[in-house]
Amino acid sequence: MTPRRGACAGSSRSIGGSPQDGAKSTDARRRRSTVRSNRSPNRATRRSTAARSAIGSAVALLALASTLLVAGCGGSDSGQPPAEQPELPPLGPVVAAAPVTGAPITDRGRLDALLLGPDVLPPNFTALPPRNDGQQGTGAAAGEAPTDPAECAAVLTPVGTQHAGALTQSSAQYEGPNFASIDIDAASFANDVAAQAFTGVQEVLRRCARYSSTDSSQAGIDYRVGGLAQPPAGDASAAFQVRTTSDGLTLESSVALVQVGSTLAQVSVTAPESVDPGVLTDLTAAQVRELQGPEAR
Repeated sequence: MTPRRGACAGSSRSIGGSPQDGAKSTDARRRRSTVRSNRSPNRATRRSTAARSAIGSAVALLALASTLLVAGCGGSDSGQPPAEQPELPPLGPVVAAAPVTGAPITDRGRLDALLLGPDVLPPNFTALPPRNDGQQGTGAAAGEAPTDPAECAAVLTPVGTQHAGALTQSSAQYEGPNFASIDIDAASFANDVAAQAFTGVQEVLRRCARYSSTDSSQAGIDYRVGGLAQPPAGDASAAFQVRTTSDGLTLESSVALVQVGSTLAQVSVTAPESVDPGVLTDLTAAQVRELQGPEAR
């Protein structure tokens, strides 16, 4: 489902099971490129040191969906209010971290090489260009409205920026059809810090079950965080979902946080509809295998 697209043409499935729009206009593509170039969040390729800002990402993708609604479908004049969406399931108890005994990863190049590349992603996903290191951080960028509560700005940002003490970190972001995206990041911590980081990320989620912000045009953005059922992965794992809504348009993010030794990885799949849980399961399992190394396979 692309939000409120009505009877737009298309028949193939994306990671969320939505039909692709086969008639995107040149104007829509031009606007899409402009929005991407103006994004304030930190977008990282596989070898980049930049981190991702979740608020800017959500706003940008919502703008892209809005462009498709106007340029691809001619808008909607049905006058019908948007359908009420079901509440997200609650988050369960905080998952305890597993004991860590092995040495942490301290080499950035090694961690870069362990992140999943485009060869294992669903079809038609391409890496986005890196952003400047100076854009890294979890707070609102210049000119952006703050998040309320402020600490919730950290939700969906890379683990290494959410918790202090990362020895090294890496992240990558890919964009696919129908405005879908896949974000992968990992951070390695000292053995006695890894458990604190794993728990800390989960605790913030529970204080941010609902939060809000506004975009550059002062349109309100509503965020909901809920639980997500996923099979166990790595040494310890927790999953959650984030629903981002603005002006009747919605993005659904399904996320897995996984511990492998002293390394924490976060895999996020976002689409303008509920994400197929099997996609997140497969990506998370593949990322765990990479972090465990060939000796664990």
